[in-house]
Amino acid sequence: MNNDNDPRHDPEGALLQIKALHRNGDLVVAEDADDEAREFARIINAKQADVRQAKAAQEDAKRTAGRYTLDEAAKALEVGSGERHEVIRQKLIAAAENGTLQTFEPGYKTPMDYGSGPGRLSRVRDFWEEVFWDDLNQWLSTTLKRVTFRFPDPSSASSQSAGPIPKRVPATEAQDAAILAKLRELGVDPHAVPAPEKGKTNLVKRRVQAELRYSPAVMNKAWTRLRTDGRLKDA
Repeated sequence: MNNDNDPRHDPEGALLQIKALHRNGDLVVAEDADDEAREFARIINAKQADVRQAKAAQEDAKRTAGRYTLDEAAKALEVGSGERHEVIRQKLIAAAENGTLQTFEPGYKTPMDYGSGPGRLSRVRDFWEEVFWDDLNQWLSTTLKRVTFRFPDPSSASSQSAGPIPKRVPATEAQDAAILAKLRELGVDPHAVPAPEKGKTNLVKRRVQAELRYSPAVMNKAWTRLRTDGRLKDA
């Protein structure tokens, strides 16, 4: 029996698989897992899916309202104007602390207050508090007059598609694209992949997996997807 793709016989591969599963947030059971293990994985994965859906909805609502965390705003300014991210981030934090730029708790419209005393926050969290696009533009016009970049109006359909916070590409799509790109880089036509001899290891697949540092489970699933939809064919 060929165990080349079995992570139980490859400690390094098993570690990569664990890391991949941790990043993806899903549990994968072995083919010989019992019903109890499968039900446990199903429950955990369902909960993780609910969490991801809630986060995605929150991100969509934030984008629709034209809201940014301070760090996101600093990154958008870096991309849009060429200014240094860390310098802008520190200026935004200082503006939030002294009240010249209003910040808000995610999902709320009451400004946050900083300092000592009841109801005040002791520090600005650039990854949590949010600012509105028009407040950012007003701050830019008074504080950084020579910076011409402005945040887009979220009510404009064109600004929605050209906004500085792109939607994330699904992991499976990124994996598939990376495999196809790596094959071409190695001089292999995805529609003419050399087929291994019967019972032998697929050396092309093994090399792509090694260079992309994919776990056996991730590589096998992606390889199957590509073959199923016709993007990967044997010579």
